[in-house]
Amino acid sequence: MSKRRIYIIGAGSIANSHVQTISKLPIDEVETHVSDNNPIVLQQFKERFPQVIPHQDTTAMLAEPARENDFVIVCTPPVSHCAITVQALESNRHVLCEKPLAMNQGESRSMLAKAQETERLLGCCSSRFIGHHVTETMKSWVEEQKLGRLYHVRWLYRGQGSRSGVVVGSNRSWCFDSQQSGGGVLMDWGPYDMTAINDILQPIQVDVLHAWMAPPVSDAVLPEGAVLDVEFHIGASMIYHCQDGSQVSVSFERGHPAYASSTKQFEFQGTEGAVEFDWLDQDGLTYYYNDQGMVGSQHVPYVQDENAPQMLERPLFYFFQSINGQPSPAVLNERAVFNFNCLRAVYDCVRNRRSQSVRLEDL
Repeated sequence: MSKRRIYIIGAGSIANSHVQTISKLPIDEVETHVSDNNPIVLQQFKERFPQVIPHQDTTAMLAEPARENDFVIVCTPPVSHCAITVQALESNRHVLCEKPLAMNQGESRSMLAKAQETERLLGCCSSRFIGHHVTETMKSWVEEQKLGRLYHVRWLYRGQGSRSGVVVGSNRSWCFDSQQSGGGVLMDWGPYDMTAINDILQPIQVDVLHAWMAPPVSDAVLPEGAVLDVEFHIGASMIYHCQDGSQVSVSFERGHPAYASSTKQFEFQGTEGAVEFDWLDQDGLTYYYNDQGMVGSQHVPYVQDENAPQMLERPLFYFFQSINGQPSPAVLNERAVFNFNCLRAVYDCVRNRRSQSVRLEDL
């Protein structure tokens, strides 16, 4: 049997995690190729992981004829995700792209079109916080209508900090330059937020009715040549149209740093009950229900499956399962693009000052 071949493009920090995860996949023999156009970074990567095969030229690396289950992991900054993903798909390989999937909806649609044309899988690493005990329990409760008719979701995370105290590090300064990152906190954590909400509610359409975001910091400490023009606080009022015809109001807020108190609340409210839960898989779920005219509660702790992949490992494990035809929580193709486009619709609502709609059937 020939070796399985995995190709990593970009030898930055997140690539370290992917190489470590590859060693845990159920593969007898694997050949890991890594490319980066920075020879110093590539050499340092090779020193950390002697088993990898380094390449300075991505085009040359992908020129070798593909085998059926070859796949590529894109680990470069977001500005290059679309071009590199399309190139990898054209080499007839499946592609797992780091989050955020792209820079805008036009790019994400072109990535999906190429995946459909080449009949390859397109996955996104926004799946790091789904598929575990807490989100799967919440998902099943929604499907079973355990809360009655679901009518409101509050999805709030705000970290306190002085916005003027932000320091932009030289090694990841691209994160704060919208021309390279596409945006700020929403492009950083929003892929996880939207993927988790959408995995639970399974919408077929999302309407962003109103959205807002804080302007960039004006007096942060910047290295020479660095750009800081991204938001650190953003929110939206949305309507989720679900497969059964129901509609759920979603109040969304993500901020860090913000001057207001640190708080988090992930709450689903229905006509017969409510749930507060920690989708980051630490504190479990608390279910509130009618108990003879009083509000009763039941806490369901998080259950750690020792055999399940950990947070950083999940996207690669899930994608590997999908490639091998196994059931998986992987975020793929139309769903990957739909989730990303919901995120970008928040930005579009802010900038265009009018509501936005994203429909799964349009993809």
